[in-house]
Amino acid sequence: LTVTISNLAEVDSSETTLQASNVVTHLVQGTVVANKTYLPIILKNIGEPGVPEPPDDLGDVSDVAVDPETNQVFVASPAFDLVYVIDGASDTVTGQVFVANGPTGLAVLDATDPATNAVFVAHQHGWIPGLKVFDVNESTSRNLQNTDYVGAAPVKVAANSSTGRVYVSNYFDKLAVVDGATETFLGYVERHTVLGTGPYGIDVSEATNRVYLATRNAGELVVFNANILLNSDYVPVNVKPPEKCTLWSVAVNETTGHVFVPCPQLGKVFVLDEGQLTVQALESLAVLEARDEGSVLVVPAEVAPWIDTISDFDGVGLGEEGIAVNTVKDRVFITNASNNTVVVLDDSGSAPVYEMTVGVGDVPQGVDVNEDTQKVYVGNAGSANVTVLSALSPY
Repeated sequence: LTVTISNLAEVDSSETTLQASNVVTHLVQGTVVANKTYLPIILKNIGEPGVPEPPDDLGDVSDVAVDPETNQVFVASPAFDLVYVIDGASDTVTGQVFVANGPTGLAVLDATDPATNAVFVAHQHGWIPGLKVFDVNESTSRNLQNTDYVGAAPVKVAANSSTGRVYVSNYFDKLAVVDGATETFLGYVERHTVLGTGPYGIDVSEATNRVYLATRNAGELVVFNANILLNSDYVPVNVKPPEKCTLWSVAVNETTGHVFVPCPQLGKVFVLDEGQLTVQALESLAVLEARDEGSVLVVPAEVAPWIDTISDFDGVGLGEEGIAVNTVKDRVFITNASNNTVVVLDDSGSAPVYEMTVGVGDVPQGVDVNEDTQKVYVGNAGSANVTVLSALSPY
């Protein structure tokens, strides 16, 4: 048996029968689409993957999430299966929280008591991909109350502290919804068609209670009405961008109502105005399109509320992993791993504009803003460190 090792495999169940000699017996959950099953690979005689001893400082950093209330910064380390904790007052590493194999997405959910603010961590590798949780002052992580499985390949997380909901994007699966207060998996958006679309970056607007999901393969922005998305008959809306492009990340400025969607291969940022349309009106602009997994609602680019395309910078590779918004100062920070920079957009006027490009470490990935201290934290995978910028010009 020749196998290419990855965290997922595609098996055509009509043509292939897995034999006991090929795999170990292990309970797994996969995603069945037609007669194709997506499941974690389990190889014979291979135990849990060995994890090297993590460095005391930082190593293999990826996504970044800030908790302004406790002035802490959390940095995912996919290679070492942990989340680093940084004290925002001294900007030094103060701890490590082991989670699970390959953490790639982080989000902080606020609680009534800031000491119990929770960090939700998506991990897509290991025996069962899933979601881990730990309180901001804890040193150990835990599973959800009712499951540790939230989809075939969870990659990114978004949290709405106003509603207590947490949303998990799955590269091979439907959008997962979690009750953050009770740490309970609530279910999937059942009519979210995902086959071949590659859901990735995600954000939620607390102002409108909409969830935005960028898709890498389909190149569409999927818009969910979070008030009703768990209804069995609910269908989200797929919005075509102004130009054909793979979409990796998305972020909302709740102050201006602008939704920022980078286009890495064109080096541009598309801007959508969520204030122009309600989700219901957006649905009225959609046309029904038949796809392999079922019919979807698609809004053509020419009628969608795109208001601008920003391209006044060297931006090829922009926004493949990191984008964050400072809603206090109306600034947008987007990482670019191809040239080791962060692009800053000014969203304080009637229309957002390019402000400047700032050099950071090697291969920047995640980015987040502490709006209380006005600091920006950038995780650099190549140089294994975190760049700390001022959130105010000159940065």
